[in-house]
Amino acid sequence: MEECLKQKSAQDERIPLLIQLPRVALLTATTILAAIGDITRFPNAKKLVGYAGLGTRIHDSGMTHSSGRITKAGRKDLRRAMVNAANHAVQDHPHWKAEMERLEPHLGRSKAIVVIARKLLVAVWHVLTKQVAIVLRIHRMWRVRSEPCLSGTYKKPAQGQSAPAFVREQLDRLGIGKDL
Repeated sequence: MEECLKQKSAQDERIPLLIQLPRVALLTATTILAAIGDITRFPNAKKLVGYAGLGTRIHDSGMTHSSGRITKAGRKDLRRAMVNAANHAVQDHPHWKAEMERLEPHLGRSKAIVVIARKLLVAVWHVLTKQVAIVLRIHRMWRVRSEPCLSGTYKKPAQGQSAPAFVREQLDRLGIGKDL
């Protein structure tokens, strides 16, 4: 089953774009794409976050304004995939580890993981809408700035080029991953 999944996902040019994100592997990338479908359905990252149910519940009434837990109104599989990726990212990725150390003391571990899952989902929206492989540096709360990775902008795969061939070409260009 896994081999069949690899063959089918190798035909999708969006898979290498998602795999570049920290701790997003083939199965997670496929789950994300299956849940999202066409990314153009979401005009901004906030809509995608709401679709996944990772946005905060807000109550506004007169002079009262309060925000609470996440809504959980959305795709459970997408939310679970993003929380799983966030759990793994905080273990070994330096940026997400630092972000976890910053958030955990005042939010607790579970809420900090949800915040990081939301930030990763915002990164997914940016990667898929721009259709380029970029490194997203996330600053403070929810502002995202995209920068070229390793002082070079990646291009989209050539027409008819498979996803593994595209990834191999990019790794060779950077001179890394020769043993992969």
